[in-house]
Amino acid sequence: MGTAVFIILIALAIVYVYINRASPGSPVTTTVQSGSTNTAITNNSGTKIVVYKNQSSTNSTSNTIVKNSTTTMSAINYVPILIRNSAGTALPAGFQEMLVVDSKNYSGQISSSWNNVEFTTVPQGGGAHVFAWVESNASSSSNATIVWVKLPYAITPHNSITIYMDFMPFAVMSKYGPTGEAPELGRNYGAYDNGGEVFNFYDNFSGTKLNTNLWINSSQFASNPIIVRDGLTIGEATSKQNNGYSAVLSLRSFGMGVVDFYGTLRNNSTQPHYQDVGLVPASSNNACNLIDIGSFVGPGYGGLQVINSYCTATYAQGLRFGSPQTYSIMVPSLNPNNVTAMVNYSDPISLSFSAITLPQNIGFENQGSGGNLGPIYWIRQRDYPYGGIMPQASFGRMQ
Repeated sequence: MGTAVFIILIALAIVYVYINRASPGSPVTTTVQSGSTNTAITNNSGTKIVVYKNQSSTNSTSNTIVKNSTTTMSAINYVPILIRNSAGTALPAGFQEMLVVDSKNYSGQISSSWNNVEFTTVPQGGGAHVFAWVESNASSSSNATIVWVKLPYAITPHNSITIYMDFMPFAVMSKYGPTGEAPELGRNYGAYDNGGEVFNFYDNFSGTKLNTNLWINSSQFASNPIIVRDGLTIGEATSKQNNGYSAVLSLRSFGMGVVDFYGTLRNNSTQPHYQDVGLVPASSNNACNLIDIGSFVGPGYGGLQVINSYCTATYAQGLRFGSPQTYSIMVPSLNPNNVTAMVNYSDPISLSFSAITLPQNIGFENQGSGGNLGPIYWIRQRDYPYGGIMPQASFGRMQ
């Protein structure tokens, strides 16, 4: 009798294990809530687990929430993206590449808020994660979603690499990556903003205080208030110094590269008035050796400005002001001596900048009675693309 019971128990145990075992190649996915960020645990027949969880880190890829994964989930659709460097100079690992994604073409895979897309070095959620930051048009109905990815490998001259855009079955967007978005895109300002993981220098002016690890408040007028309220606004000054200053100045200095910011600059309607953003000297009283964009001197002087080390100013007009735009200042090395400014990555204007000393700091200036500067929602510094032209990105067929 005892032997029979023992045999029956063994048989029941075998049936239980068989029923509850995941079949080979069939991943089991569980999603739980951790703070404000989903925790997705994917177990591919017990061989690998990937964990997404909320952590408290700042601008450090060593503390990001998503680590490398070799998990492959065969149900995930993906698109290969070939990035080709046609220039004669190598692109370094970590270069920030702009992708313009026709999201409408993948509307059946992309969630309406674009929160399930990640980029990897191996398709279907495998390999290393490629950090990405969605700048604009974060919708599955857009045909021009702008996304910046931080390339995982260097690209030698006239060569290419391939990364993969994976359409995940769960949300991956997070403040720490792998995918994040510009601060103004989400319901809660900056909740999923991982710009510090993607760009060389980044701030979204979230909260109500200036980040003193990044900036100095050097305003010299009590009537020139610095307001941080999910964006940076600088109030107008009632007077203007003859030799200029920056109300907010970065602690770091920059040379060759691109400074982009998104916000509002206004056309000047009075004189004297300066309202500008750009690369300026760390000395608040030095009006020479600077490259900036904005409204200068008086009506008709809006655009790009260069003042060399001899304090000689030149101007190029043609930038649009008055509403939120993405502004860019592209500064190559001193050979060739040229600086370019753009609005929304189009209609470039350029000036020579001989007799300019680099590096310089990023500064915000608002002098005279011309209204507030801003709000500015984010500002960044990124790598300069060789020749001023981004490497070409080609989207393959969805798999």
